[in-house]
Amino acid sequence: MWKAEYQEDRKAKHAEEFLDGFSGWLHADRYQGYHKLPERIRVVGCAAHARRKFDEALTALPKEQQQTSKAAEALCYFAKLFQLEQSFAELKPEERYTKRLEQAKPVLDALLAWANDLIPRTAPKSALGKALHYLKEQWPYLVRYLEDGRLELSNNRAERSIKPFVMGRNYVLFPLRNGEGKRLGPVPISALAPAKCAGSKRNR
Repeated sequence: MWKAEYQEDRKAKHAEEFLDGFSGWLHADRYQGYHKLPERIRVVGCAAHARRKFDEALTALPKEQQQTSKAAEALCYFAKLFQLEQSFAELKPEERYTKRLEQAKPVLDALLAWANDLIPRTAPKSALGKALHYLKEQWPYLVRYLEDGRLELSNNRAERSIKPFVMGRNYVLFPLRNGEGKRLGPVPISALAPAKCAGSKRNR
């Protein structure tokens, strides 16, 4: 089921009202409103967002320091995780669940150990320090995809599905401002997103 709604602010109450009656997993980014939801909703974090923080830390360094940097080490862990997901893409959810525990969980365990060792030796306000903080803060949600083979390592697919709406929001700027966006906004997403996913070969 695909559903969308426009709100004028990012208050947590909107997420709870929007998801009233829902129970299950919710793929999301770092938005704190999702982390205040009832326990019946289990938030699944996005590894792509966590990876992006280390990529930003890498690009903040002089080029001659990038290859041997700690940020580059982190990106190697993420590269392995995404490579594994690609290799699991054609598996049934039950098989994917098992493979993740066998192959992805050791990579995640190594990444966490690496981060725990590095955090005390890293300036918190540095780009790397901020990336490490994000990783640790989001860790319970980042590993939650291991709970079920239908879950995903990142929410990139969901974000791609709403990109046409985001890109076209200037065309509905007036309706959004006068409140009609709550009615008009969901239309393009609800129509386009299922159609895009219909062609997916992945078994969910």
